[in-house]
Amino acid sequence: MTVEDQLRQAMADHTAGIGLAPDHWDEIEVQAAAARRVQARHRARRRAGGLTVLGVAVTAAAALIALPALTHESTHRVAVTPANRPTTIVTPEPAPTTVSPGATTVPGATAAPGGVTTVPTTVPTGFAYQPLYPFRSVQEATAWQASYRATGAQPWHLDPGQTSLSFTAFLGYSDVTTVFDVHTDATGAHVTVGFPNPNGAPVNSAVVHLRRFGTGTDAPWEVVGTDDTANFKLTTPRYGTVVKSPLTVGGAIMGVDESIRVQVLQVSSPTPLGVFCCQPAGNSGAPWGATVSFKGATDQVLIVAASTGGHLAAVERFTVTGVRTAGGSTPGL
Repeated sequence: MTVEDQLRQAMADHTAGIGLAPDHWDEIEVQAAAARRVQARHRARRRAGGLTVLGVAVTAAAALIALPALTHESTHRVAVTPANRPTTIVTPEPAPTTVSPGATTVPGATAAPGGVTTVPTTVPTGFAYQPLYPFRSVQEATAWQASYRATGAQPWHLDPGQTSLSFTAFLGYSDVTTVFDVHTDATGAHVTVGFPNPNGAPVNSAVVHLRRFGTGTDAPWEVVGTDDTANFKLTTPRYGTVVKSPLTVGGAIMGVDESIRVQVLQVSSPTPLGVFCCQPAGNSGAPWGATVSFKGATDQVLIVAASTGGHLAAVERFTVTGVRTAGGSTPGL
């Protein structure tokens, strides 16, 4: 064997003695399987997240679809609870906005302490109306203002709708529990009150006219009469005239088989001073008349109220005027 052959043999023996390094393939397969499991979990999470987002999107879309209907309903029917009256459905036009439970705003109104409505109107320097309800004089209104500013007492005086319903309760018209419209202009607030018929449709009983009584942005609302309508008018006695008992009352009415009841009242008395019942009336704009006796008048201003009903409710329509027991200026002014 030559030296060259010996070298080749030695190299071959050396090479044969070197073992192959382990390839770790089993470990690689284990790690790959773990990686696949992690990726699978991530994909599952992404799918779940996508479904959650989709669910949220569907819920949001449903809410957006339902919102217009809810908004439309809430802007046309607002529940309020006036003092001493049952819950009232208010449907003013333009639509009101709920300020807080028991209070409704009208366009341009701001919320006063206690969650009631203040309507921006020009406070009159003089009061050319008869103060019918709830205050007999500006001094009484001022005394309430002081009490309200100190304790927040009787905030309903700042809401023309609630004041109107309190007035109908004072008149004894328990069926008239709903405000259907509140309109303000330079002459004050005009509040349409009535009740829903058995089908839920509004029955307008009267339009109560109110003015701010006193000074300041928290001057209370005062009922000064009702607006004349073609359906029911009280034209005698004239507004603001001095009267005595017995009192001749009259006007005009539209309707069929009407029965007119007349009351004379004053704020300081819990019951009417005199009542006449009842005068049959009807036909298109037919005149009506009655004579009512009264006694015990001590207030300077009296309320003469005429009402008719008997078809759907005891009182379906009414009209009032303000008269005086003596001459002179408006009480307290």
